[in-house]
Amino acid sequence: MDAFARAYLAVIAEERESAIEALSQTRDRELNTWFDVHAQNTGTFRVAHFGLEPKPDSGLIKDSTRSIKRFDKELFARDGYRCRYCGVRVVPGSVTKRMQTLLGKEFFDATSRTNAARHGIKLAFSATLDHVVPHSHGGRTDPENLVTSCWACNYGKAEYTLTEIGLADPRDFEPQQDSWQGLTDVLICSGCGRGHDPQWIYPHPSGGLWHADFCMPPTDWLGA
Repeated sequence: MDAFARAYLAVIAEERESAIEALSQTRDRELNTWFDVHAQNTGTFRVAHFGLEPKPDSGLIKDSTRSIKRFDKELFARDGYRCRYCGVRVVPGSVTKRMQTLLGKEFFDATSRTNAARHGIKLAFSATLDHVVPHSHGGRTDPENLVTSCWACNYGKAEYTLTEIGLADPRDFEPQQDSWQGLTDVLICSGCGRGHDPQWIYPHPSGGLWHADFCMPPTDWLGA
């Protein structure tokens, strides 16, 4: 993740060659293979080895809302952009998509439909939200029952309860908070979509953050 962070900051600063060099240190294919062969199949392996399948309670009334999208920004920030199960640092989809846009899909593929095509960082360190009490067991889609998860832990937990697979409840532990913000704290110009030195990024009455020198809409700057 450190190498990816260096690559992202470099591409935001328009240092393309430095970004490509840093990205080459991320062990892309190793991460890709690990996720594709092992991580996403953990639930299947558990069934095969232990004969333990998740047993949703068909008698429970399930929450009519299952989509997690409206909670992701709030809860990723609450959880310090870390998986609440394994503790790994994660990044939201907006970051990996921007990396692809700025560097090019040939160097960083975040959006292809197959795992084989996608970059290993996308697979191993993408953030999602997990229902601690599975939705199929009556778990609510709300901040009290949702925690940030990497894709690997989300796939591995599947529809199992914590008791079924012997996991501690991540809500019993305070989320780790430090300077890591999932690379969401990099300032992006609303005009060109690129990063600039924060001292030259300004809010504008029309909305968004704009680079004063080149990208500002044809209106005086806010405060000018």
